[in-house]
Amino acid sequence: MREAFPNVQFVADWRPTGWGTVSVIEGALAALRLARDTRPAPDWYYLLSAADIPCRPARSMLRDLAAAQADVFIGHSPVPDGRPSDNLQEVRQFRYFAFEPPAFPSGFACHAGDQWFTANRRAIDVLLDHAAQAPALLEHYRRLEADRHVAAEESFYHTLF
Repeated sequence: MREAFPNVQFVADWRPTGWGTVSVIEGALAALRLARDTRPAPDWYYLLSAADIPCRPARSMLRDLAAAQADVFIGHSPVPDGRPSDNLQEVRQFRYFAFEPPAFPSGFACHAGDQWFTANRRAIDVLLDHAAQAPALLEHYRRLEADRHVAAEESFYHTLF
């Protein structure tokens, strides 16, 4: 396979993952570290689902990204720790604030949204650095995972970006 696709790599220490679990985040972080440490490192990273199919030529997307005034493209919204103003906020509070105090790193507020994102190398460096410096955040999501349905991957990246 390597001969046919020389630019494709696989995470050597892969592990099974499950939807809505911390294992999905751990797998994505391992893949992002591998991609970042590859030389030459990519300028932009896409975290896609198996159902995502790029519908534009790479050249066109790269041109737009190069002109963008952003480091990350990710849908997100804050998850307030006070009284929820709508049903979605109520669900997110139930998911992410079950333990007191929440384990969000100092200076970070809980955010949530879709898992998928596009980020440049600088943003990936920040994400990987914050993830390495904030292991309590993954442990927070792991505790929530044991007690209730929580989609950790729909909050972790958003909170650290």
